[in-house]
Amino acid sequence: GIVLWRGAQGGNYGANTAVPCNLGGEYRELNPDGSLGSIVTAAVLRNCDGKIYIPASGGTNHPPSAPSINSPQYGETIGEINPVLIVNNASDIDGDPLVYFFELSLDSSLNQIIFSGNNIIPGIDSTSCQVTTNLTEGMDYYWRCRAFDGTDYGSYSSAGYFHIDQPYIPAEPPDILSPSYGQHIYEKQPFLTVTSCNNRIPDSLLYFFELAQGGQIIAHGNNIKGNADFAQWQVSMELDYGIEYYWRCRVHDGSSFSSYSPIGMFTIDETNSHSRPNGYSAIVNNILQISNPYGGRPINSVHPQLEILNLPGVPAYSFEVSRDNSFSNLAAHVDEIAAGDSITKWVINADLPPGRMYYWKAHANLGYSSAVDSFFVSVGIHVFPNPFRRSEGHRIVTFRNLPDNSRIKIATVSGKTVNEFEKLPEGDFSWDLRNREGDQLAPGVYLYVVDFPGGSSDGKLVVIR
Repeated sequence: GIVLWRGAQGGNYGANTAVPCNLGGEYRELNPDGSLGSIVTAAVLRNCDGKIYIPASGGTNHPPSAPSINSPQYGETIGEINPVLIVNNASDIDGDPLVYFFELSLDSSLNQIIFSGNNIIPGIDSTSCQVTTNLTEGMDYYWRCRAFDGTDYGSYSSAGYFHIDQPYIPAEPPDILSPSYGQHIYEKQPFLTVTSCNNRIPDSLLYFFELAQGGQIIAHGNNIKGNADFAQWQVSMELDYGIEYYWRCRVHDGSSFSSYSPIGMFTIDETNSHSRPNGYSAIVNNILQISNPYGGRPINSVHPQLEILNLPGVPAYSFEVSRDNSFSNLAAHVDEIAAGDSITKWVINADLPPGRMYYWKAHANLGYSSAVDSFFVSVGIHVFPNPFRRSEGHRIVTFRNLPDNSRIKIATVSGKTVNEFEKLPEGDFSWDLRNREGDQLAPGVYLYVVDFPGGSSDGKLVVIR
C-alpha cells in the first residue's frame, strides 16, 4: 500500500522529467521530518526523487500535541481589558493543518467560561487570539488552548493565569455646576457645586474647594465627599454683597490630585436673600421672592417642588424651568397656579433627567418676577462596595440614593436574572448578594438596572472572592 516513486522501467525519462501520476486513492506524502502532508489523489513526480506516499484511508490519525503558553505568562499582571492570548504552536505527526481553540474562565478549574476563541488560524510559530469581552480591573482570569487537526483535538495546554490591573490614570478634573461663571446669587454662604469625577468609584474620592477674593484664597473646603453625580461644599463664612468671588475645585483619588476645574466667578446680590428676618417682605426692589429650592442645592427627585413667597392680593402665579440660565431651553412651565396661604408651591409636571443643573423663576400677574435661581436634580445612584470582596469582609452591597418607587434588577452578563426587587422607598437599599434561590452569588461580573419614575440607571457589579 506504500507508493515509492523511482521512475518507470524502460521509460525514457531524464533526471528532471516531471510526470503527472494518478495514485489510485488517497495518500499523504511522508516528509523528511516524519510528518505527513495533506491528502492527495494525484501527484507530479520526478525521476529518482525518492518520494514516499502513505495511504490516508484505513490508517490511524494522531492527535496534535498540546500548544504551550506564550503570553500572558502564568501569574502575570497586565493592563489591558482586551488582552491578546498567545500560544506556541502545537505539532502534528500526520502533518494535518491545525486550528486552535482558546478558553478564558473566571475560575482555576475553567468551569466558568466567559470567552471562547474558536477555529483560530495559526501563525508561523505562534497563534494569537484577542479577547473581545471587556475584562474587569482587579480580577483574576484563567485560560488554556488546544489544537484540532480536522479529526481529533489535542490535549489542552497548561492553564495560564493573569491579573488585570490597569495602569494608573489620574482622576479627571471636576467641572463647575453652580454658581456658573458670572452668576448672581443671593446666599451669603452659598453652596459651590461641581460634577463628580466620572473615571473613579465615587466613594474613593475627596474634593477640595478653594474660594478667592482679590487674588487671595479666603476659604477652603477640604476632604469633601461627593456622590455619583456631584460634590458640594457650603462656604464656611458669610460673604459680602456686590463683590466678585472666584472659586475652583480639584479631586484626590487616594493617590494624587487631579488638575483643577475651570474657575468660577459669582457675585452676591442683596435682593432675594434667603435669610428672612421677622417682617421680611415678599417683594424687594420689585422682585418676587423665591423660597425653595435655591443656590444649586441637590434635589433627589425628577419632579421637584418649587416654592415662592406669596404677594398680598395676588391670586395666581406662573413658573418656568430651563436647562440654561438664559431660559432658551425650557424643560417645564405652568401658566397658572393658584396662590397658597403664604407660600405657593408647584410640583414640576415633567420628568427632569437627573445629573444636571436646572434654572427656574416665577411670575406674578401684577408684573413682578423673581430672580433666577437653580437646583440640581440628583438621582446619584451608585453601588458600594464595588468591587465586592468577600476576602476583605464584605457581606452586603448598598444601592445608594434610590428615588421613591424604584425597581432593581440584577442579571448575569448573558442576561439571566439573578434577583430583582420592586417598590423600594427613597433612600438606600442593602442586599446580601443572594440569588432568588437563596444561594450566594459566584465571583464574576453582574449587571444591574435601577428603574424609577422618570428615568433609569445601570452599571456593573463585580464580585471577587
